[in-house]
Amino acid sequence: MWLEDYCLTCRAGGADDDRFIIQYLPICLGENVLAWLDFLPADSIGCWADLRNVFIGNFQGTYVRPSNSWDLKNCKQEPGESLRDYIRRFSKQCNSLPGVVDADVIGVFLSKTHCKTLVHKLGCQKPRTTLELLEIATNHASGKEVVGAVFERDQRTAKEKRRDRDMPSSSLVDRKNKKNRRPPSSGEVAVTEHQDKHPLRNDHFYQLLDKPCTNHGYLVNHKFKDCDMMKRLLRWTAKTDGDDRDKRPDAGQDKEKPVEGEFPDVDRCLVIIGGLEDECSRRLQKVRFREVGASASSIPRKLKWASTPIIFDQDDHPASVPRPGSYPLVVDPIVSNMRLSKVLMDGGSSLNILYLDTLEAMGIPRGCLRDSPFPFYGILPGMKAYPVGNIDLLVTFGSKTNFRTETLTFEVVDWKGVYHALLGRTAYAKFMAVPNYTYLQLKMPGPNRVITVSGSFE
Repeated sequence: MWLEDYCLTCRAGGADDDRFIIQYLPICLGENVLAWLDFLPADSIGCWADLRNVFIGNFQGTYVRPSNSWDLKNCKQEPGESLRDYIRRFSKQCNSLPGVVDADVIGVFLSKTHCKTLVHKLGCQKPRTTLELLEIATNHASGKEVVGAVFERDQRTAKEKRRDRDMPSSSLVDRKNKKNRRPPSSGEVAVTEHQDKHPLRNDHFYQLLDKPCTNHGYLVNHKFKDCDMMKRLLRWTAKTDGDDRDKRPDAGQDKEKPVEGEFPDVDRCLVIIGGLEDECSRRLQKVRFREVGASASSIPRKLKWASTPIIFDQDDHPASVPRPGSYPLVVDPIVSNMRLSKVLMDGGSSLNILYLDTLEAMGIPRGCLRDSPFPFYGILPGMKAYPVGNIDLLVTFGSKTNFRTETLTFEVVDWKGVYHALLGRTAYAKFMAVPNYTYLQLKMPGPNRVITVSGSFE
């Protein structure tokens, strides 16, 4: 559907040549889809029909198709679910079924509801269409809610009267309290505790309960406060804490230490609920869910250098390793046509950073930079930083007999640093490089053999 809309938009803009439409396609694709397009075999797309067949064959698993009659038969009233909520959910399921027969809808509703009085009313009135069915069920739910509200209020009033009748007389209680009352002695202060029937609400906690539930790893329609999995977990936790409250050791007692060489026993799990996904829009969450849930191709497409094994053994061990893990991995790749002797391999960063002084020393003018209006965080503590611009440069590792060259995008910043540049996770992924911070070595696949780049402890 998206591909047809794209083609129609291009033709509406005046593009009649299929080759132009195909060449313009990568500009409109997302990052993951663009990566799929880059790794297609050569000469696999020759015309619009070839592109359409390849595109639909790969992404048809991500298309959300309409529901079928089996989904309607699985829509039953859950225990504890109100009749109105079930009618709303059932009606929504019916609207997602194209061409459903009214007789099937009526039969499924009669067999899946728990309300006997509603089944009796439907049996007497005998609705013939889905509209009549939902109208009768909605009116019955409204009447049931009115009856419940009136009779529950009367029962609550009668219960309060019985409780007041069973309590002792207030005059007798006042006389006993007056008899036992004594004046406070000197130095004592009478303190009264104000007990509020309605404790202060934790706004953050209640806001979290009203947010969409993120416990399932996929999109759901219920909120945190309606999550059955969370309710079962809280009930199990309360039961476990109640049974083991007297069995827990005191704070002063030494905790039992795990035996060396044995896997520790895990009795609890710390979970983070929410995070950055809560701030994303519903559309972005759906896009990410479709990317993760996309069906895999029958023939796996592996990356170019995936067949080269990379290992570290005793042959890579340096003569001495002072304080393992305390030294950074600094390498000397060739960037453009200049070798940079101090380039930090920073696996914790998602950016490739090039300092402005290094750019000028390489003889590259600022006019070659592209605008980079978006700031990035995490470089300066507590502040957002704006780069001067970004630029694509060729980076080469290895020697003349065995080398790799890839194009990396650098963010150019106007700061003072002790390195010429920083290479982040994108560089690791581009070269499929594997670091070893103990040996201070970096290995990556090469055309002849594995390329080994060694750092220095000096």
